[in-house]
Amino acid sequence: MYALFAFIPMIFTVVLMVVFNCPARRTLPLTWLLVLRCRVCHLENEFHGWHIRLQAF
Repeated sequence: MYALFAFIPMIFTVVLMVVFNCPARRTLPLTWLLVLRCRVCHLENEFHGWHIRLQAF
């Protein structure tokens, strides 16, 4: 899972810069926001599952 957190932003950056011809000053902040969003979603799912496991006890 952590490999995806490293791989997805690189691919996203390359696609925006090469395919859509976006400058780096717009692409890199968008990439940071994508990484932040992915990490927040991952943490929400991780903590939600942990909460369910605690309720089972």
